[in-house]
Amino acid sequence: MPWPTRYLIVLPVVVVACRSAAPGASTRAAATPSAPVSAVAGMPEGWSAPGPGSGAVPEDYEVGLDRTVRHGGSASAYIKSKAAAPRGFMALVQGFQAETYRGKRIRLSGYVMTKDVADTAGLWMQVQGGGGATGFDNMQNRPIRGTSDWTKYDVVLDVPANSVGIAFGFLLQGRGQAWVDDVRFDVVGTDVPSTNTMPAPEADSTKVEAQARGWASSPKQPVNLDFERVKP
Repeated sequence: MPWPTRYLIVLPVVVVACRSAAPGASTRAAATPSAPVSAVAGMPEGWSAPGPGSGAVPEDYEVGLDRTVRHGGSASAYIKSKAAAPRGFMALVQGFQAETYRGKRIRLSGYVMTKDVADTAGLWMQVQGGGGATGFDNMQNRPIRGTSDWTKYDVVLDVPANSVGIAFGFLLQGRGQAWVDDVRFDVVGTDVPSTNTMPAPEADSTKVEAQARGWASSPKQPVNLDFERVKP
């Protein structure tokens, strides 16, 4: 099953409408505040699930912390299919303000382990600004499949000066189980190649102000990237 040609990642403050990273595809961002994200049992502290209308099917997947299988520290996060033929996908979602990284190239990295992944697992990131999206990568062109030990993966995007928000996370589509741990962000030089799959930035001047307002209440920085925090 290919990655959906169009899906919605619903964050607490903004709706991010994304298209496939296949050649010729594009990524769009709506600038209106969203409805609350879906409540999913087991979701790690600081992380959310894609909301209604995203194409995610939470009932076909299980999400949680694993204190036995981990790369570092005391826990990792995982997504596991629980249906014989799981529909859609499931993802861990976060979003934060882009101010700290404006004008820079950033690398999202994390360690991923998989078991019997039939379709795809991977990291994803999107940069938003100008009333639209300026960069996107969901690793569709280098999907993680099968069974593999802990391996480090990267997503690298530029953050233009007009950026207002950065959305990112981890996904599983189809059968299998995938773990993620020790996620981090780093500023890198232009000698590190971008993995952006958008052919060109997509802006909508009529949505600039609404998009900025939507991201204004988001965290300044991402949280719980090592999955060590426990919900109170």
